[in-house]
Amino acid sequence: MTAVTARLRRAERRRIALVVAGGLALVAALTVVALSLGAAALTPAEVWSALTGTGSRIATYVVWDVRMPRATAAVVVGAALGLAGAVFQVVLRNPLASPDVLGVTASAGAVGVFAVLTLTVSGLTLTGFVVIGGVASAALIGALAWRRGIHAMRLVLVGVGVSALASAVTGYLLTVSDLRDVSVAFTWLVGNLSGAAWPVVGSTGIVGLL
Repeated sequence: MTAVTARLRRAERRRIALVVAGGLALVAALTVVALSLGAAALTPAEVWSALTGTGSRIATYVVWDVRMPRATAAVVVGAALGLAGAVFQVVLRNPLASPDVLGVTASAGAVGVFAVLTLTVSGLTLTGFVVIGGVASAALIGALAWRRGIHAMRLVLVGVGVSALASAVTGYLLTVSDLRDVSVAFTWLVGNLSGAAWPVVGSTGIVGLL
């Protein structure tokens, strides 16, 4: 039995290593594509020369100052989202658990849309509203799911209900508000990498590590 268990563990480690290696290779390939495509199209050779410091000034500027911050921000945000889902699944011991399933993401989005459309806030103030909304929704979900302890499946079911309610609130706010304000709120809700710069990438990475 011990030999079988050891063999299964080795196979699991090999599978994890292959998945991680494949994911990193895919991220690297997509990053090269992202650095190449755009109004100023670059070949992979031009991208490589810009990355190594031997390219032209224009190619270096396009790669390092325009496209690399966006690509890096996409990788950092994607890693943070994946880490959040993994943490939820490990803590709750439920493969269905994730911030969006439990309603935390939808609740934070509803608070953010409300702040943008009703209070017309932005920047760090908006970030504060979203963080407070996410924490408050997590506490509410935990309180609603508490019955002499928190069962993982009950927490998921309560989270799905809260997520549906928050999504309905978001949809209502987007429906009754002015179209110009809605476009701003929708852009914030969906996300946009066009304004990504190295300071934004650095702050996002620090928050993700914390």
